[in-house]
Amino acid sequence: MRVEVSPGPPWVRRALTVLGGLYIAMVFYEAIGRQYPILYFSQIAKLFPGATQFVFEHRVQGYKCSGPPVEIDVRPFFPIHPDDKENRFDRAIHFYSTDRPTMQALEGYIMREYNRAEPDKIFGVALTRIKTPIPAPGSDFPRFERKSLSEYPEKDRDVFYHTSNHVLTDRCKKGEP
Repeated sequence: MRVEVSPGPPWVRRALTVLGGLYIAMVFYEAIGRQYPILYFSQIAKLFPGATQFVFEHRVQGYKCSGPPVEIDVRPFFPIHPDDKENRFDRAIHFYSTDRPTMQALEGYIMREYNRAEPDKIFGVALTRIKTPIPAPGSDFPRFERKSLSEYPEKDRDVFYHTSNHVLTDRCKKGEP
């Protein structure tokens, strides 16, 4: 059995072997968090360098004229498309949570759909984002289950839109949502 020698002079093969070894060493140094300027030339592509470390879930509470807010399950109001499994509620909030006219339209839709089915009307809403940390890779994590809003710690909840108090007061005085 004959072993073929790779093409090129021996010094090129040795230089490429040394460069390959240095590259692998630099990849390992980067993996353990060392910061050397030379590592800039050996960085491995980061597909999602700004990936979030949290899972976001969005919830709605409805304001009545008296009594505490009620949690509203909006899933029936936003059926998932069978072809793309897209939830329009989460998508609207993801892209337009800072756009007040869109959030007001969403508020109107939720109130209309809820009040159509429920005798005890709501006159405003609060939209809340729940921010749950993603577990570390390889660690155990519980299977997803839908918990009520009150079961999440206060620090994980962020109300990013709510019906203003004066609008809520006016709606309650008029008796119309």
